[in-house]
Amino acid sequence: MQTDTHQENTMSKKLTISIPNELHQKLENYREQIAISNVCSQALREAMNTIEIEVQEAKNRFHLLSIEEACSLAFRQGLHWAGHKATPEELFIVCLWEDGMAVSEIIEKSQGNAKIIKLIEDYDDINHFLEEKIIDFNKLLLFSMPSEDDDDEEFAINISELFKPFIKGALTVWREIEDPLKSKIFKGE
Repeated sequence: MQTDTHQENTMSKKLTISIPNELHQKLENYREQIAISNVCSQALREAMNTIEIEVQEAKNRFHLLSIEEACSLAFRQGLHWAGHKATPEELFIVCLWEDGMAVSEIIEKSQGNAKIIKLIEDYDDINHFLEEKIIDFNKLLLFSMPSEDDDDEEFAINISELFKPFIKGALTVWREIEDPLKSKIFKGE
């Protein structure tokens, strides 16, 4: 019986959708090439994900995030930073530093890259570097600071708790592009 219940919960449910006549006529030409159910399912997932992200952003703005939600937001922002904002040298530094390397070790691994050395020579730990150079605290960590109306500071999250998920997000991108990016960094392209 447990198997039947499990199957019922994982089975696909039928859903009827309406589309404009013009789209339907065009679709007739592509029915064999397009997996309509998969396309609709993916579009619904994306729409719901967008809503969930906006709800999480609102919870962030109004200081309502749990630590789990804050870490999830930090991870996503680490992904976004690595994919859209980081310079190759910043990404190199942040992703190596996650492995517990000292500044001197990163400088050594940088193979004399002047951009990397200039970025980190004034820092002695990852937190200070992240706070000053990398993380947009106005966006990511707003929730961690109690609002002026809050007397209860027990819900304030220690900022350093969010570095790890942020870096994990950046590492996710780094692992996919590490070899060609290192080649680019060290060839000076």
